[in-house]
Parts: sequence; structure tokens; C-alpha cells
Amino acid sequence: MNLEILAALRGEIWARRVQRHLSLAGAAPDGPWPGTMVEARKLAATLQRPRLVEALAAIILERASVAWTLSSRS
Repeated sequence: MNLEILAALRGEIWARRVQRHLSLAGAAPDGPWPGTMVEARKLAATLQRPRLVEALAAIILERASVAWTLSSRS
């Protein structure tokens, strides 16, 4: 599995985890994606070397935002 796919999957998992926590707290996951680049960088740092963190963090944040939007529509 390449790093781009791994980062995309990490982003989707992140969005689903946030949605699950909000749902358990009784809040509706509406509005724009609440995640930040700082959080995405932390996730990216677990995947690869520091020089790739920015690129991976951008992928993670983008994919989480897309997953958030798609699942809030259903």
C-alpha cells in the first residue's frame, strides 16, 4: 500500500471516529469538518519521516473533510 492511500484511509478513519464520538455524546455531526492541520500533522507523523509529514497531513485533512461531508448527507 502506498503512503497516499494509507493517508487517505487514515483521514477517513479520523472522520468516522469524530462522528462516532459526537453521536455518542448526542450531538449531530453537522457543519464543516472540525479537524485541524495540527491534528492531521500528528497523524501524518505516525506514518512516515518528517519531510513527508506536510504532504501526508494535507491528504489526511482533505480525505477526512470529504468523508465528513459525505457521511453527514446520509
